[in-house]
Amino acid sequence: MRACDRLLLGCCLLAACTSGVATIPPAVDPCADLFAAAPHEWSERMAVAHALGADATPRLLALLQDHLAAPGAPAAVCLLGRLGGPGVTDALSTLVADRSSLATEAALALGELRADSANAVLRACVDDASADASTRTAAACALVRCGAAAAAIPMLTAVLLAGSPDGADKTRALGLPERPRWALERYMVQRLLAQEGATELALALDPDASWPALAAVTQRIAAWLAAR
Repeated sequence: MRACDRLLLGCCLLAACTSGVATIPPAVDPCADLFAAAPHEWSERMAVAHALGADATPRLLALLQDHLAAPGAPAAVCLLGRLGGPGVTDALSTLVADRSSLATEAALALGELRADSANAVLRACVDDASADASTRTAAACALVRCGAAAAAIPMLTAVLLAGSPDGADKTRALGLPERPRWALERYMVQRLLAQEGATELALALDPDASWPALAAVTQRIAAWLAAR
């Protein structure tokens, strides 16, 4: 599974993991099972681990230390963003600060927690031209959810306009790569808008729209961000 597909699935699972009631079979470690899960198993195993409630947090954090490359680690990070608890913000912040393979998921999870104590780490990530563009976008989205929308405006407007005549100077100034497709980053912005109640803007943001239409909705999104 490509990293971008994995991330899209992980984002959706944050909501899906609480959609039903899961039962926990005896003598089973749901958190370890989640780390071992293949992507197609994430939804079911996240629901089972989520059913543990706060008891899942210390176990997930302990497993995370030694299993960053486990197939289910992205799902576990997403679940930590839903559960929260002692040590979660620090652990997720470290993943972002280290630009780990889970930095994108960790940044989104910090936004889910509205962990404003992580704002300095998120800002540093957004400003790091050497970091992956998806991770920088995730950090910018998290800043919005953590009450620092103004710091996110340049990055979010740049990824919305990337590849267009209106976006060339913005992407160049931020050190973003030149590439033809920015669907993943625009999806993150769209999802952010929906999470924060800007449903009309989320619906208006069509990643495949014409450049003039995309420029127009980007102006509206920038105004919405500035007003927060």
